[in-house]
Amino acid sequence: MRFLCLHGWGINSDIFETQIAAFRYQVGNEHAFEFVDGSFACPPLPGIEVVYGQQQECYTYFNPTSLSSIRTALEDLKAYIDADGPFDGILGYSQGAVIAATLLVQDKIDQPSQLNPLFKCAVFLSGGVPFDPAALRRSEVRFLNPAVDGQPITIPSAHIWGSNDTDFPDTSLRLSKLCMADIRTEIIHGGGHEIPPLKGDFLAEVIHAFRKTIGGSLAGLMHGVMLKRHGHNVRILDRSLTSARTDQAAGMGTGPQGREFFEQHDLFGEPYSFACPGFQFLDKDANIKRTLNLPLNLTSWNVLYYRLRANFDAYESEFCPNPPSASETDGSTVYDLGKRATNVVYADNLVTVEFEDLIGGGEGSVHADLVIAADGSNSSVRNCLLPSTQRTYSGYVAWRGTVPESEASQETRQFFDKRFNAFTMKRGYIVGYAMPGPDGSLNSGDRLLNYVWYFNCPSSSSDFKENMTDIDGRTHRNTLPAGKMRPDIWSKHKAHAAQVLTAPFLELVNKTSEPFISTVNDCTATQASFFDGRLLLVGEALTLLRPHTGMSFNHAAVSCLLLKKVLTGEIDMVQWEREVLQYRERTMLLAIVVGSYFQFGIFGPSFLLGVIKLGFTIFRQQMEKLSWRLQSRL
Repeated sequence: MRFLCLHGWGINSDIFETQIAAFRYQVGNEHAFEFVDGSFACPPLPGIEVVYGQQQECYTYFNPTSLSSIRTALEDLKAYIDADGPFDGILGYSQGAVIAATLLVQDKIDQPSQLNPLFKCAVFLSGGVPFDPAALRRSEVRFLNPAVDGQPITIPSAHIWGSNDTDFPDTSLRLSKLCMADIRTEIIHGGGHEIPPLKGDFLAEVIHAFRKTIGGSLAGLMHGVMLKRHGHNVRILDRSLTSARTDQAAGMGTGPQGREFFEQHDLFGEPYSFACPGFQFLDKDANIKRTLNLPLNLTSWNVLYYRLRANFDAYESEFCPNPPSASETDGSTVYDLGKRATNVVYADNLVTVEFEDLIGGGEGSVHADLVIAADGSNSSVRNCLLPSTQRTYSGYVAWRGTVPESEASQETRQFFDKRFNAFTMKRGYIVGYAMPGPDGSLNSGDRLLNYVWYFNCPSSSSDFKENMTDIDGRTHRNTLPAGKMRPDIWSKHKAHAAQVLTAPFLELVNKTSEPFISTVNDCTATQASFFDGRLLLVGEALTLLRPHTGMSFNHAAVSCLLLKKVLTGEIDMVQWEREVLQYRERTMLLAIVVGSYFQFGIFGPSFLLGVIKLGFTIFRQQMEKLSWRLQSRL
């Protein structure tokens, strides 16, 4: 997640960045923090020179008695967000919290539905009471009052303040009461109006509150929809606090089983993807060398998520504004937010899932006769069952980016309009294709052009560390977030692109405003069924596939359709696990072979070894299936 960070009066971004350094380090590399200075110079906060030196230039966002300065602060920040955003969250200290909260209330006024809020979560340190944006527009200065204005901030929020704050004794509490009660967290320390020392148990508590905003699973929703359609009552536990999701900037293919799933269970009816007849391979002069007819259906993570939610619990969104009603034979559904699984226990033919309640606090548990563990590649359920299963780095990374189709030249749009494009170079390759637009539109001109450029890069190399170190000097392990790439690294990469890429891909790279890098990893569980078939690992909780074949969604669909056969008595749970693991193994090896072919060619040792291993695996699996059939007849 990417956070916009606003400092307090009389300091600056560098000081604020240092003050919360321990917090930033502990929350991990998956989160990026961007700091912006106030617009007006001001005297330093008393005592700040003692710690940070005499030469500090200090700032404020506004003068609380100046209507024009408050308006300027809001306008400047909104312009900054429009230019450098989007951001997932906002973090503000003291005066920074005031202007952050005011911005959130203003966004609520401007778009009451909050389908696409300006931020998805907020963290306030020694917060202040926000201004009334409506009053500011009437040229009045008024502070919001929870007794009068209710709870206009409707995103998850964390509030941290000192019980001995004598400078502004009630402002943090008043700000907290302006935030929606069931998704806010309050942490009170023994200090004053300050950023407390973030360490030990207190740091753990702050990080715990911060991490309440992350979650979501396509595989879990897919299985939930299927079970609902077959009359089962389904409850999904999701660690996220809100149903809204930020744009994943992730194009996806559905695959044959994915399409079969939607044909059987999707009642929304509107298209969710567009057909792609197959691949075309380009040469350096942008000529089409050859084509491969392999029908695909291209879509995006967000489109699939909101379509599945519409079918599961009739969740309304701009993607699916009129979700289908449940049929008389459907089971009941609950989408339970803010629940993070911590343990699983099996007794008396029931599985008990223990969870941490991230909204109400405390812990809880639910009992079920079937549990689908679909909590992603960092699965907490899998870690309970198979703690030795860990991610491993494959040895290469993916440089990624998207460009609005409307910004591409007509020549480039023609290449990506229908087909999946690929271009190879020494020790790397790039693929590109169209995907739905930010609002889910499938119309030509509204879509995004998405590319993935694979580079070999050992984790021990200087290139890896240099490329994965962001503009703040932090080195990331798995993902360098969009908006955090150093300009010198991106300039170097574009210069390399000019030397090696064919024209359509070069145009996309040059027009990318927010590139990002993801490492390509492997993670594979040794079994899929536990507790006599009462708990199943599916999706990336079972296997993290390399992205070369685009089969992650299809992988989850296979387990879902096979589970349907278990429910209808066509197969048993033993056969379900056999077929799921066989499909997983073939697909995993195929992805490695495809990646090796494009990176090293047909004479590369990894490609030749992969082909031999894949061929042997297919032969072995056929023999295993024959053996199973013979045994079933005995």
